[in-house]
Amino acid sequence: MVDNTIDDIHGCYGDIVNCIIGDHPSGVADLGYLLNCCVIEEHGWQGKVIIGDPLFEDRANGDYRLSADSPCRDVGNLSYLSEIFQVDLEGNTRISGDAVDIGCYEFGSSYDSDGDFLDDDEEAVHGSDPTNRDTDGDGLLDGFEVRRGNDPRNFDLPRGIVVPTDLPTLDEAVAYALPSERVTVMPGTHEAHLFVRRDIELLSSDPLSASITASTILNGSNEYPILVFHNSGTDGSRIEGLTLANGRGLFGGAIHGHGTKATIRNNRFRNNRCSRYSISCYGGALYDCDGLIEENSFWENYANFGGALSHCDGTIRGNRFIENNGYSIPVYRVSIPGKGGALHACAANIVENEFYSNGAVYGGAISESSGVILSNTFIANYSERGIEQGEGGAIFDCDGWILHNRIERNQSFVGGGLAKCDGEIAYNIIRDNTAESYCRTSLIYLGCAPPMGGGLHDCDGQIHHNLIQGNRLVPRCGQLSCPDSLGAGLQGCDGPIENNIVATNDALIACASFYRPIDGATEEIWIRECSSATAGGIHNCQGVIRNNTFYGNRVEGKETGGAANCTGDFENNIVWGNLPLQSPQVVDVTPA
Repeated sequence: MVDNTIDDIHGCYGDIVNCIIGDHPSGVADLGYLLNCCVIEEHGWQGKVIIGDPLFEDRANGDYRLSADSPCRDVGNLSYLSEIFQVDLEGNTRISGDAVDIGCYEFGSSYDSDGDFLDDDEEAVHGSDPTNRDTDGDGLLDGFEVRRGNDPRNFDLPRGIVVPTDLPTLDEAVAYALPSERVTVMPGTHEAHLFVRRDIELLSSDPLSASITASTILNGSNEYPILVFHNSGTDGSRIEGLTLANGRGLFGGAIHGHGTKATIRNNRFRNNRCSRYSISCYGGALYDCDGLIEENSFWENYANFGGALSHCDGTIRGNRFIENNGYSIPVYRVSIPGKGGALHACAANIVENEFYSNGAVYGGAISESSGVILSNTFIANYSERGIEQGEGGAIFDCDGWILHNRIERNQSFVGGGLAKCDGEIAYNIIRDNTAESYCRTSLIYLGCAPPMGGGLHDCDGQIHHNLIQGNRLVPRCGQLSCPDSLGAGLQGCDGPIENNIVATNDALIACASFYRPIDGATEEIWIRECSSATAGGIHNCQGVIRNNTFYGNRVEGKETGGAANCTGDFENNIVWGNLPLQSPQVVDVTPA
């Protein structure tokens, strides 16, 4: 790409591969990825690039063929070569040396009638058909057969490729693999940005060994995604027993799946993240991977939406998500709030996973995911402080079934455990979560919002057979007032609430001294004021509340410890031992 003027066109998010870029009067933009490219101007590009003169034959007179001394010879990326007809600009074979050249001309190559990466002269030497790209019909192009050491006339069955024993690089192994062939990667650190265009098995030498998995590293060098799947023909692929680290991408720092149903199992994903130039991005580790994602560990991956995974719609089972982050991105004077510290927008069955210490403004662990959330463990996830008030220490806005989960010690400003989840919530342990006041400094003063729903907030589906225990509300005072605490167990949940145990939840108060005027006088004095707390058990829930036990819930101060401001039918509940005992156990409820 040379001598172009492009005015006010931007936002290209794809990869630019095996290209020479330069001499553009309007300059070049630095969004997107360059891989195996030569850039004439230094412009802060991200990716694997050569900066400098590509040494054309006669650049001044428009001859952009490579000279013998060009640094662009034999350094292109092989895995991106398409299986469709492909030759250079003069009709010559696209590979003549050890690898493809960068640019649209291939140095020293000859005419290739069928575009199979084997020129016609070589076709004659090997006895292959110059009009048939795959003479033996085994699914591998003739040129790739020869480079692998096979006879292009003989049908080959997949026998496996070992990297670096059989082929020195993953780039070559993925390019030259037969359909469904196994590529075994030996321990070591392998630089990788691979385009998977057919079914492949990419495995370590022992996928079940933790030490082998940890020492077999596919490294994105903090520059580009590690694996990109073609949008069709890869559903039978398998990625297993590898560490994928330091990938960077707008859509999947480690893997951009394009909807593949590949199996991703027993891998480690660490330190994969967003592009450094993006306004928003999705899936620090995985994006749009719709197959089985099983028994992997995701640790310290980062993205705006889905610190680890985004838009993965298959089955997510038996994984560990630790310290991933859906961070907010500042844009001028505001920010785009992060969603889903671990998972975002995954219409998947999320089963038997462990989520520890993940964080985002909305949904410390999971946000906006519509599948079944079953038998998972959520511990110490958190809602981050941002421009907006965060919600859902563990789970935010997930409207599928939420069943048999352990949701403990998570923290948010609203909904310490769950917020805005409107599906069925049943048979969960929701314990020791905290909602704490959200405080924000304006131009004039520091103001704090009331903490609400230590366990659950604004969840309007059926809530039944849960243990909701030991959750807390912690208010903080601003410069002008102290906010109230509302509903340590449940708050603002308007669906049927039945057969739950709501016990020993605690709504605290906060006190501070304020400079106030005296009634009828002009002078001001320091006055100590405290917030109030209402309903240690349940507050402002408007649906049917039936057959529950409210026991030992507490408000600090004098307000109601059990249930308050619930206007739906309140029937057959046990309300006992809520504190303070001198206050009513229930206030403003509607007995059936």
